[in-house]
Amino acid sequence: MAEKKLISLPVATAVGLGAIIGAGIFVLSGTTIALAGANALIAFALVGVLAIIIAMEFGELGSIMPHAKGASF
Repeated sequence: MAEKKLISLPVATAVGLGAIIGAGIFVLSGTTIALAGANALIAFALVGVLAIIIAMEFGELGSIMPHAKGASF
């Protein structure tokens, strides 16, 4: 009898996020370091803060208009 191979939701989410974030970090880190130099870590931190703020705004929009399908209304 063959074993069932199951992937849980947290594992699938981690794999997806790892692919998205990992590719962006490897592709854009060289360009960022070339432009920002030693301030590249500060640049990444600022972009992370902005991404969190934007994600919170989209979450708020989705909770205010749940039938509008987020930003695609």
